[in-house]
Amino acid sequence: MGKASARKEARQSPEQRAAPKLRPVPTMRLTDRELLQAHETLLRRLVDFLRSANFPRQRPSDVLVVGLAVRVLQLAHALHLLVEGGHAGEGGPIARAILSGCASLVAICDTDRDGRAYAYTLSARLPKARVEAAAKELGMAPDDAARFAAAAVEANRGNAQAFRDAGVYQRKMGLRKDTWHGLTDRKLFSEMGMSLWYEIFYRTFSDESHVNARAIGPELDEVLAADIGLGSKFARSFEVLTASGRCAAEVVAQLNLTFEWNRRPEILKISESFESAVRAYRHEESSV
Repeated sequence: MGKASARKEARQSPEQRAAPKLRPVPTMRLTDRELLQAHETLLRRLVDFLRSANFPRQRPSDVLVVGLAVRVLQLAHALHLLVEGGHAGEGGPIARAILSGCASLVAICDTDRDGRAYAYTLSARLPKARVEAAAKELGMAPDDAARFAAAAVEANRGNAQAFRDAGVYQRKMGLRKDTWHGLTDRKLFSEMGMSLWYEIFYRTFSDESHVNARAIGPELDEVLAADIGLGSKFARSFEVLTASGRCAAEVVAQLNLTFEWNRRPEILKISESFESAVRAYRHEESSV
């Protein structure tokens, strides 16, 4: 310790000397900032594209697939705000939901759209006994519990009725009862030609959703360094933003195919600037 440092410490009170030193305020890296900007531009242009599109409403599944695509875009926007606030490290569960929604949309549009859309719709049904148990757990009064149960059961009845009125039968893809499609998630991604998306992104984000051991690496580092803290940490955003951006573009591309808009070149052009940012990020990381 130098003389100046020794004199400074001597002037400090015992409380000041014992106080923990503040960590440097984290900031977003330039590569992450550029990718985030490209992600924002992508979402804005995709929404503009959808606003200019003509949506048919002749079949029961028409509204559903568009609604599902918009939900994926909304989740991508929520993820964007999370990353912007320095929480890319906590974005895995939302990115997983984005991937799941994208895979569901691809599966519904792949073949027998009305039958698969009906199966997707029916998956929202809640058994009355489960609803009543939830009301009891929440400590609701009998009248409130009855209204809660009725609302939960009724919530999806209108959507399902449209399929029944059209004479549609649900078409699940497998025999499992715990997924709308009847397959495991891995099998669904495989059937839709998205195996790499599952292995690279979905499995990792599933670990984060379930807070498995692989998900708590940063927290273990903080514990070992005796430097535990909460707040914005600005972890790398490459994985969550890449998955989000590609799913956002994919759901719009699926609608283009489904409704035969014949606007694929426009979607590719919209996606190109984002893909350029992904390549630039990857190049920058490899050169460090």
